Amino acid sequence: MSYSIHSRFRGTMLGMAVGEVANHPKLKAKLLSERAIDNSSPSGLLNSVLQGIKTLIALGRFDYEAWHKSMTKELTGNPIASPLTTLPISVFFHENELKLRQNLQLALVAIDRDEPESRDGTLAIGQAIAIALQAKSNPIEIISQAIAFVGASPTATAAKLSQVKELLDERAGLERAIAQLGQPHELSSQIALAFFCYLSTPADFRLTVQRAAISDRSGMTSAIAGALSGAYNGVASIPATQALAIGVTNQAEVLRLCDVLVAVWSGVYQQSDRATADNQIVATAAPKIVRRR
Repeated sequence: MSYSIHSRFRGTMLGMAVGEVANHPKLKAKLLSERAIDNSSPSGLLNSVLQGIKTLIALGRFDYEAWHKSMTKELTGNPIASPLTTLPISVFFHENELKLRQNLQLALVAIDRDEPESRDGTLAIGQAIAIALQAKSNPIEIISQAIAFVGASPTATAAKLSQVKELLDERAGLERAIAQLGQPHELSSQIALAFFCYLSTPADFRLTVQRAAISDRSGMTSAIAGALSGAYNGVASIPATQALAIGVTNQAEVLRLCDVLVAVWSGVYQQSDRATADNQIVATAAPKIVRRR
C-alpha cells in the first residue's frame, strides 16, 4: 500500500514518541488519569526532536550554528539519544543522499556526538528512514542499503547490522536475535534489535514496537523501531491507544509541527506555524509537482 509523504512524516515522529513510552511503567500509569494525559509534558528525547523540527522550520534548511545553539542544551542529560534527535534531518533531506549524509554528520559534530558508534548508528537510521519515505525498496532491501550507507567501518554497530541481515535471511526468531545481538544497554545492540524487530514484522507497527520493547526498558530500542515502522507504514498504522500514551497535548504538537515541516519541505513560502484551521487538510507534494489546474 502507498502512503502519502505527509502521512510518513507524521508516522516517523509520532512512531518514535510512541515507541519511547511503549515499555515505560511510569508513563503508562499516567493513562489512568485523563487529566494527566492532557497535561503531560514531553520527554527529554521528544522535546529534542521537536526542537530540531522547529529549527528546520525557522530556517527552511540545516544550519550548523543554529543546530549547535538549539540542540546542545537539549542533549546534556541524554548522551545516547543523538541518533534519534537527527530524525528531522533524515525526513527533511530524504530525497538527497549526499545532503543527508553531510547534514547528519554535521549535526553530530555540532552537538559533540561524532564518536564512531553514534555516527554509524545515525547514518543507518537516517538512510533507512529516507528509503522508507521514498517507498522505493521493500523492507528486506532496506538493511542492505543501510549497511552500504554506513560503509566499511570497524564499529560494533556496523558489525551488528550485518548480523541482522543474516538473522533475517535465516528467518530467526526474536529470542535468538536478542541473544546474538548483545546487551540491551549498548547503543549498537539497541539499533540492531530495532532494525530486526522492524524488518521482521514490517507491516505491523504495534507488533514491531511491542517486540522491540521486550529487551530494553530504556525506551531507545522501541523508539528507533517505532520511527522506522512509522516512516514505512504511515501515521495511520499507529493504534490510537498507543498514541494516547504520549498524552493528547504532545500528540497534537507532534502532528502540528510535522504538518508545518512538510509544508516547508514542499517549498511553501509563507507557512503557518499552527495547526490547520477547522480541520482542513492541506495538500502537499514534492517541489515542482503541484501545478495550477
